[in-house]
Amino acid sequence: MKIIISLIFCSALFFANESNAAFNDAVKNYQNGDYEEAYAEFKSLSEIGNKDAQFNLGMMYLDGLGTKKDMHKAFAWLKLSDEHKESSETQIIIEQLVESFSEEQSALSEGVYSEIYKTYSNSIIAKDLKPLFEKNQAEEFLAIPLKTSPAIYPIVASRKGIEGFTKVQFNLDRSGVPHNIKILGSHPRGIFDRSSILAIRNWKFKLNQENDQNYYTYKLIYQFNKSPNYKVKVSSEVINKLSELKEQAESGNAASQYLYARHASYLDEKVNPTEWYYQSAIQGIANSQYELGKNLLNGVGCEADKKKGLNWLTRSASANLGRAQLALYEYYKETQIENHENKRHFWIKKALESNDKTIALDLAKYMSAEDIFQPSEIIKLLKSINEEEILDVVTYYELLAMNYSKQGLTKEAYANQREANKIMKKFGKLPKKMRDSLTRYKELSKKS
Repeated sequence: MKIIISLIFCSALFFANESNAAFNDAVKNYQNGDYEEAYAEFKSLSEIGNKDAQFNLGMMYLDGLGTKKDMHKAFAWLKLSDEHKESSETQIIIEQLVESFSEEQSALSEGVYSEIYKTYSNSIIAKDLKPLFEKNQAEEFLAIPLKTSPAIYPIVASRKGIEGFTKVQFNLDRSGVPHNIKILGSHPRGIFDRSSILAIRNWKFKLNQENDQNYYTYKLIYQFNKSPNYKVKVSSEVINKLSELKEQAESGNAASQYLYARHASYLDEKVNPTEWYYQSAIQGIANSQYELGKNLLNGVGCEADKKKGLNWLTRSASANLGRAQLALYEYYKETQIENHENKRHFWIKKALESNDKTIALDLAKYMSAEDIFQPSEIIKLLKSINEEEILDVVTYYELLAMNYSKQGLTKEAYANQREANKIMKKFGKLPKKMRDSLTRYKELSKKS
C-alpha cells in the first residue's frame, strides 16, 4: 500500500499546478529533502483552502515526513482535499486507509476529519475568507462636486514628464465633506497618491437630498497630465502581453492572476480585479493576499468585510510583506482601541524589519509619530531611500528636519526644513506650519 501511495504523492508533487509560487516552493523543499519546510508550507496553504496542498499535507502525515506520523490526520486531510469525491486517485488512497483501520481507528479518524472540516472546508473558507463579489460595477453617483481644487503636480513626475491617474474612494456625510480618503489604484503606482488626497480634502459636494442615506461612498479617477488631451496610451505590444496574461490567469497561473488583476483595466474589459486577486491569493501569492485584504476592508469589487480583510492582510503580513504589515499597523492605529496599541507596535516593527523600500517614506512618517523608535533609526531609514525614487520630497526633508531636531542637531534640522520649504514654494503658497517650523529651527540653530 505504501508504494502505491508514494507514487501517487510524487505525481501530485511534480504535476500539480505549476503556477502556484508558494506551492512550488513547498514541492522543491520536499524534493530537496527539506521536509519540515515543505510541511509548514503545505499546512499554511491548506488552511486557506488549497486542495493540492491539503492532499500533500495528508501524504506527509501518512509517511511521517516533516512531522510526526499520524494516520488519523492523514485520513482527514486527504478526505478534505477531495470533499466532492472528484479524484479517483485520492479516493483509492482513502479506501486503502479505511480498510487498514480498526473500527475504533475509523471512528477516531472521522472525528479528526469532522474537526478539520469545521475549520477548513470549502464552505467555512468561503465564510471566513471568500469575498462576496460585486457583479455590477456601475457606480451610482449621488453627489455633485461644488468646490474642487487642483492637485499639486508631484516634483518627480513634473521633472520627468510623467503623466498618469489615481483611482480614489472616499466617504461623504450629509455635509458633503470628503473623509476616509483612500487610493484604490494608481498609474504609475504611488506617484500621484499623496497629491490626490491633499487636493480632495478641500473639496465640497452637494448630496442628493432625495436619498435617505446618512453617508455616501464616492469613487472617481483623478488624472494628472501635462497636456489637455492626455489619455492613457497602451501600445499593441502591451495589449498583446495583457492578452497573454489573461489566458495564463484563466488557466490558473497564480502569478498571472495577480498581474492581470492589477492591469486588466487597460484592456477596456469589465473585469473585477478582486475576483482575480482572490483566485491568486488562495494559491499563496502574498501580493494578492494584500490587495484582496485592502479591497475587502474598503469594499472594492466586493462587499466590505472587516474580518475577512484582516484575515487576508494577516496572512500576507505573515509572509513578511512589508506593505501588508504597514496596512495592519494603519488599521490598528485608526481604530484607537486600547488593546490595539500592542498590535500596532508589533506590526510597525515587523514592517521595519521587512526592509520593504516601497513603504520606507510612509513608514518613517508613522515611526516619527510613535515613541518607541529612536530618531537615529528613522534618519537611517530615510537615508536608505534612493533619492531618485522619492515620490514626496517635501515630506522626506520635513521628516529629516524633525528627527534631526529631536537629536539636538538643529543646524541639520534647519537645513532640511529650508530645503522642504524651497521645494514647496515652487508650487504655490507656503503653508504657515512650514514657515513656523523653519523659524523655530533657525532660532534653535543660533543657540547651539
